[in-house]
Amino acid sequence: MLTHAASVFLLHFLPKQVLWNRLVRDLSVGLYTFQPCFSGRSALFSLASELRGHGESQRVALVPEYVCNVVPKAFSLAGYKILTYGTNAVLEAEWDEVAKLVVETKPRVLVGASIFGSSALLFELEDPHKQAFLRSHKVQVVVDLAQDIRLRHRLPMNCSDFVHAVLSFNDKSFPGAMGGGILSERTVPRLGEMSTTLESCLLLYRMAIGRCLAPLLRLAKREPKGRLSSSNQTYEYSFCETFPYCIDKQTLAPLKLQLIMAYIGSKLIGVFDARKRILLRRGLHLNTAFSATAAYVMVKNEPFEHDVREVRSRRRKAPYGIEGNSAISLRPTDLILHNKGFADL
Repeated sequence: MLTHAASVFLLHFLPKQVLWNRLVRDLSVGLYTFQPCFSGRSALFSLASELRGHGESQRVALVPEYVCNVVPKAFSLAGYKILTYGTNAVLEAEWDEVAKLVVETKPRVLVGASIFGSSALLFELEDPHKQAFLRSHKVQVVVDLAQDIRLRHRLPMNCSDFVHAVLSFNDKSFPGAMGGGILSERTVPRLGEMSTTLESCLLLYRMAIGRCLAPLLRLAKREPKGRLSSSNQTYEYSFCETFPYCIDKQTLAPLKLQLIMAYIGSKLIGVFDARKRILLRRGLHLNTAFSATAAYVMVKNEPFEHDVREVRSRRRKAPYGIEGNSAISLRPTDLILHNKGFADL
């Protein structure tokens, strides 16, 4: 990670536009052109606003019932009415319910999200009959790949007219300090873009330095004690009110720092994937569709006694709270471990 930090410093000497162009080149997939944004959540808000159109009545967005609350919040702020559809034990969409809601509510947008390795509707989008169904009902699909940038290669090449994706660089697929972007055939304007203040820049630089050095700082961390269950804990929830986590109609331009960390991080994905296999070989995780590359994995039930140390040595991720009530989670007892390939301990 010291080499990572040195690379960040050296790349500051490149013009920002050069870094921008390299990311667009490296992260675009077919007709899905990458468009950098300040954060994954601002990308989601900008895309939602663009898909809603101008001067139209309120639209409906179908969102998974269990997902980071930032997802429904971004669509709500963009003027959508939020409806949810069910997901199963491994967080896959209940397609029959989705299809019924599409027919009954005529949504503008259907959202899929890769949570702890779930497929984010990517399997459904491979099915020609489901593709035809969504096209016939004029549904735009947003695939949230904030937890796994690798899945952009699974986007259907024949559906770029109605499928779009959102990426996040915020310490999931690789170390980052916010940052993210949109993958879409259409150009999505960055709404009311404004410059970042000096204070805000310094905050992001501190965040970046901390995340680059985090693995070294955690080497001396003692093994956490206590129960393995994730119950009786605070759920993960974002109020989206303070910098850099806010969602606002005046979106910030991505900083050069964010472009640099994304450029370096995207080159290190293979290294991180190799490290992920350490935990995966233990067979403790619940096999979701893409758990092999997911930033977080769910542990199946209580681990065997000889695996307790491995589980306790890992950082845990709290279950998601529901939008509008941070004290409630639909899956409060799930045990979720970090498996990013960096800063996992």
